[in-house]
Amino acid sequence: LLCAAALLSAAPLRLAENGKTTYKIVVPAKATAVDKFAAKELQYFLKQITGADFAIVDSAKSPAIFIGDAAGKKLADQGNVIETRGKDLYLYGGGLHGTLWAVYELIENQFGCMFFNAHGELFIPKQKTLTLKEMKKRTVYSFPARSIMTWFYTDKRTMSLSLYRNRQNILLHGINHPRYPEKTPGIVTRFETFVGEHSFSMLIPSGLKKQSSWISHNAALPFLRNKQ
Repeated sequence: LLCAAALLSAAPLRLAENGKTTYKIVVPAKATAVDKFAAKELQYFLKQITGADFAIVDSAKSPAIFIGDAAGKKLADQGNVIETRGKDLYLYGGGLHGTLWAVYELIENQFGCMFFNAHGELFIPKQKTLTLKEMKKRTVYSFPARSIMTWFYTDKRTMSLSLYRNRQNILLHGINHPRYPEKTPGIVTRFETFVGEHSFSMLIPSGLKKQSSWISHNAALPFLRNKQ
């Protein structure tokens, strides 16, 4: 009996089967815009993978997928966790983006979706039965600010969303600047706290800066004085 109980406790979560699900996505009514956006992203990809409709609600009984968790407050900024508890799934993280990053970690690294490029090209594997093994997986990132050059893309909305899905969080080209939140609801850049620039010059010894007008120009920018 003890062995049987152990096996049952470790049974994988059966999230959907044959286009149907008993799960709901729970996001508190007072959640942040980013966390509400995370719930919509999860709903979208689960629908594409399984064909099942995962309703978004502000409360539900088990089984459910919970977006955000009090435990997230104990995590470092952007640290995130995928955790199963019985039949329930919890996705949460620290700081502004932590919970959203947990959603994308689940979608990509557990369910096999791929976000190929800033043109919005995706790979979404279809699953007749979608399960998730018992786990508590924590992810942290080595760099707090992450981006690639974005000025080439004419479709800024698609670009911003594609890079967001790849956990990039700066230089999303102003369309998601806090001054214009209505243009891309839920997408919030670190632009207000971190400015990406040609900051390599900050690593060059001060005696060399006078030898190059390019170096002198970039080193003089006031927001590059904060080496953190």
